[in-house]
Amino acid sequence: MDEAGLRRTELARAHTRDVIDDLTGKSIVVHGKGGKDRVIPLSDQLGWIVSSLPEGYFFPSGHEGHVHPDTIYRIVKNATGWPPHAFRRKFATDLWRATGDTMKVKEMPGHESLQTTQNYIFTTMDDLRDAVDELRAYRRTNTQGFRPEKILEAYNVPPAIAKLLLDGLRNQE
Repeated sequence: MDEAGLRRTELARAHTRDVIDDLTGKSIVVHGKGGKDRVIPLSDQLGWIVSSLPEGYFFPSGHEGHVHPDTIYRIVKNATGWPPHAFRRKFATDLWRATGDTMKVKEMPGHESLQTTQNYIFTTMDDLRDAVDELRAYRRTNTQGFRPEKILEAYNVPPAIAKLLLDGLRNQE
C-alpha cells in the first residue's frame, strides 16, 4: 500500500497474473473502483517481491479466491497501528514531495479528479519553509526584470522609506 498507493480492495484482488513486464521493469494492472483498471509501475524491489509470490492471489483465502478487503484492513491495522488508507495518503504525499507533479500523483492512485488528489497531499511547516528557501534562492539567481524600486514607486511609497526597504533587502543577500 505504501509502495503503490493501492486501496485495500485493490490489494485484496491483486493476482500474480496482473504483474506484467514493461520496457523498464515490472508493472501491475490494478482493478480499481468502478471497474476501472489502471497500470502502475512497481519499484524494482516491489516488482521482485511480487514476482517471487506463488501463482495466484497475493492474499488468497481458504475458499478458492482472495481475502475480503476487511481482512486486509485488520492485517494492516494490527501490524502497524494505522488504517490502510493512511498508507495510501502517505504514498500520495510522498510522491508529490518527490516529484512536485500533482498530475502524476492523480494517476497513480487512480483518482478521477485533481480535487480528490489534493485532499490526499499534506503539507507541513517544513514544506512551507523549504518553499520559502527555494523562492529566495530562485530570486537570487533570476533577477532580470525584477526591480523592487519600481514596485515601491507604483505604490507611492515615500522615497525615504523606499530607500530603507531597498537597503534592507540588499543587506539580506
